[in-house]
Amino acid sequence: MADIYLFSIKKTNKRYEIGIKVDENIYYFKLSEDLLVESRFLSFKNLTDIEYTAFLNKLPLDSLIFEAEKYVNKKQRSSKEVRDKLKEITSSDELIDAAIASLKKRGLINDDYFFETYLDYAINTRKDGKVKISSNLSLYGLTNYSFSYPLDALKKNIRELTIKFDKQSKDIPYDAKIYKAKAFLQSRGYTEQDISTYFNPSLLSKPDEEKLFQKDLRKLKLKYKDDIDKLRDSLRKRGYSENLVRTVKEAEDD
Repeated sequence: MADIYLFSIKKTNKRYEIGIKVDENIYYFKLSEDLLVESRFLSFKNLTDIEYTAFLNKLPLDSLIFEAEKYVNKKQRSSKEVRDKLKEITSSDELIDAAIASLKKRGLINDDYFFETYLDYAINTRKDGKVKISSNLSLYGLTNYSFSYPLDALKKNIRELTIKFDKQSKDIPYDAKIYKAKAFLQSRGYTEQDISTYFNPSLLSKPDEEKLFQKDLRKLKLKYKDDIDKLRDSLRKRGYSENLVRTVKEAEDD
């Protein structure tokens, strides 16, 4: 029978550190206040083999709960996010389930609340479309949650994102700007149907295309010099009409 003695109890931040001497060996452990109280480690004392073994058996879960608490305290998390994080620490599904259950019981994990707050943020702050929101809900493990996108918000977001794109894309031919604006909306998670229904190209400013064309033409002439084919191809890629591209051909041929 081992000689076991609890000889040190110190509080460190949100945890406790205890020292236990087992025969001639000294061990230090970090644990929660809950486990400290549950184990009745409130003062220095001798421990029985049963008390010490029971403590050691509870310590892995106590440590895992602490790691989970740190993770959710930094940012609101879904159950799946916490589970994925804890899988980096242990392969025990039993311990992970118990840790998540502990956090849910104390309201530190709440998938219903997470879903509601994420949806509000995604629609009203990030202005993401339905495709992107659905994809992110899958990443968060919330595929069993369904949502409807408010029509007013859908129209408003597409309008505001179109205006934002226009401000960042001044020197682009108008037809190319329309194409790229639609691609931008699609990258933000809006469906082709949403875009075709609510996208308004009149929100995009129309540049002086002839002036813009001449500006690009001067730059590209320096780059391609006598290679007219590459010059024309580059202008086409920038979105200029074939009529304008042909004028280059005529001018260069002359």
